[in-house]
Amino acid sequence: MLDSTPKIHLPILRSKLSPPLGGRYLVLRDRLNGWLETDGLPRVIVARAPAGFGKSTLMVQWYRILQHRGSQVAWISLEEAENDPGQFLAYLVASLQMGIPGLRLAESVSDPMGSGGGTQGTILYLVDKLSELSGPFTLFLDDFDVISNEVVLKLVQQLINYLPSGNRLVIGLRQSPALGLAKMEATGELLEIGIEDLRFTREESSHFLRQIPDLVIDEHDINNIQNSMEGWIAGLQLTTISTWRENPKDFIRISTKSFRASSAARLLPYGE
Repeated sequence: MLDSTPKIHLPILRSKLSPPLGGRYLVLRDRLNGWLETDGLPRVIVARAPAGFGKSTLMVQWYRILQHRGSQVAWISLEEAENDPGQFLAYLVASLQMGIPGLRLAESVSDPMGSGGGTQGTILYLVDKLSELSGPFTLFLDDFDVISNEVVLKLVQQLINYLPSGNRLVIGLRQSPALGLAKMEATGELLEIGIEDLRFTREESSHFLRQIPDLVIDEHDINNIQNSMEGWIAGLQLTTISTWRENPKDFIRISTKSFRASSAARLLPYGE
């Protein structure tokens, strides 16, 4: 039984319904953005990698590209509070209303936290409303790792199972989601974007480095940095910003191992 009575009643933070702003030096991931042009793109896309590989940044780029095309998109930056089913549904409803102008929902569904209504019925109602859309719709759920509540996970599973044709769900996280997606992967209904996909190529690293003012760097330096960082975006960024200006000769020789030991835990403006 999926019904659950919401425990909290908080206002919706609209900042969680919009993608985060990008860092100062961004690289368009044309190689990965090209997947949006693929015919038959699976309805569920999972971007899974440790911190610092640009998961959120890629999702933001996809969001902006689809939005620019006129597609209907919605975003939720999840936090632990969304383990409460009522709060999760409140943000889901709010994101749909923000992303789909003119979406008309029953009053009880528009305030799931206050209504005490059934969670399962709310999901099925929302799916039915999505099936009435005239164009494609994509929902982005970032930082999905924070979700551990069984009821909320089952709600997302329901959303996936009944997602109308042409609509998509994009999930960003560090570990494999507890959503039972193995069958979807086997049938080609799931696309997973992993570490090897997200790593910067040498060309992307070069493009990133050459954006930085006053950074004098040659092809040999770029090769050394690429070999050291192995396309790890966080390492590339933090090395450049925190070390280059102090000692431009030393930063190229920093090993990936020693750099990660001291810097991997820092939050990065480039995004996860």
